[in-house]
Amino acid sequence: LTLDRVSGGRVTLGIGVGWLEEEFEIAGQSFHDRGRRTDEIMELLRRLWTEETIDHRGEFYRFPPLKFAPKTLQKPNIPIEVGGASPAALRRAGRLGDGWIEAGARDFATLKASIDTVQSARRAAGREHLAFEITTGLPRDPDSIHRCEEIGVTRVTAGFSSSEVVWTVDSPSGERAKGQKQDFLDHVKRYADTVIANYQA
Repeated sequence: LTLDRVSGGRVTLGIGVGWLEEEFEIAGQSFHDRGRRTDEIMELLRRLWTEETIDHRGEFYRFPPLKFAPKTLQKPNIPIEVGGASPAALRRAGRLGDGWIEAGARDFATLKASIDTVQSARRAAGREHLAFEITTGLPRDPDSIHRCEEIGVTRVTAGFSSSEVVWTVDSPSGERAKGQKQDFLDHVKRYADTVIANYQA
């Protein structure tokens, strides 16, 4: 909620159930019911953000009536977008999420098939009329961005691979890794000039 307030109501919560079983063991949590726990906490968060008094008796979380404040600036609440590429993650995004964050798609056929699964889950849950964001980092040029838009993508993230630019801070030895700060800044400007400007045109 602090980020929601500091950002003026512009924050989005991205979630995933996790994949590394050892992390759950260290935290003393079961690995195999993590999906059901995530489902429950998503609905619980929305109730905490919107309802005046909450009384919850779920499979994993239980507490007596309580009040939670402050409420979110965003209405009805902070968007919860689900990340992941597994069938369960895609269904969860469509069934419960306010968006899906693509992870690992290497081609448009895979991306479109995943979007179809998400949208099918939205329709089955009766949520296809609600606002929904689909985020991917797949495209690298204006034509690819247009192709993404055609299949339902609403947000594209711009990342840089190590082959494009490498920038690290000074090492303790005083040496610099391959690339300099200016390399990174130059790459950002090239992306703006060749991709963003051409897409907007």
